[in-house]
Amino acid sequence: MDGYTPREVGEWIASHGFPQYKACFEDNFIDGVKLRSVDASVLPTIGIRDFQHVRAIAGLIRQAYGLPKPNAKQSIADAPFTTH
Repeated sequence: MDGYTPREVGEWIASHGFPQYKACFEDNFIDGVKLRSVDASVLPTIGIRDFQHVRAIAGLIRQAYGLPKPNAKQSIADAPFTTH
């Protein structure tokens, strides 16, 4: 998917049952490389605000790239702290 154009990403989203969001990806120039970093926090900023749709699309993206599901129980306070 890394080689997908924004149009192909839009078609991919549409083919997975979300044709109403095709333009959201195309209009925001989300290609295959950028799609890899799109998660549930990004989707509302490109026009996808239905919570169930955000969850489903984020899951599709994770699945497409083989990315792990985020740990909802992990706090940002648990992140490793490093000093420079």
